[in-house]
Amino acid sequence: MAAQRTYGGMSADQRRADRRMRLLAATRELLESGGLAQITVTAVCRQAQLSERYFYESFPDRDKLLGGVYDAFADEYISAVLTKVALATDLTSRLRAALSVAPELDAAHPGLRHVLGREADDGEAARARAHVGRKILDLYLANHSILFQDQAVDPLDAELALRIIVAGGLDLTFAYCQGKFDVSADELATRMANLLEPLTRSFSVDGQAKP
Repeated sequence: MAAQRTYGGMSADQRRADRRMRLLAATRELLESGGLAQITVTAVCRQAQLSERYFYESFPDRDKLLGGVYDAFADEYISAVLTKVALATDLTSRLRAALSVAPELDAAHPGLRHVLGREADDGEAARARAHVGRKILDLYLANHSILFQDQAVDPLDAELALRIIVAGGLDLTFAYCQGKFDVSADELATRMANLLEPLTRSFSVDGQAKP
């Protein structure tokens, strides 16, 4: 197989990946400056300083581009959760650490508020939330130990708890993005963790539910 030619020290695959990242970064910049109305193929390519032909090299349409932005946000969330949870010493502090991440990321990336913080009946907001929520839930369901570590937890209980924690936590975070809670991100996370922690006290042992 012939070796790939390089240009500017980058292979063709590396240049394609770089252009894709530039398009995603440009989309986030436009979200921060003006919201979803700013996201057009022409505007994104102008912001990324790329020809429009390179847009279709990475994305077939605007929806797939936005999906890539939501994927990147979910990846940031997952990375931040894993970092914070690793420093926690018990289940309650792990819950609090995990629940604190989304409000903190919202504060750090105000452009996403244009999507995640829109009213629930907004079509693009619903799509974004479902996209982010599904990726985060899949991570937890595949890795119960992120929150429960070496605790002996009935698998069904673990799944039920994780679905409640992820769905409830994200819904409250989206409400927070809409400005519906006059509290800090830190206080919101603490309150959510305190409310959810009793849920884990009723975990089953060997498949038998506690009375």
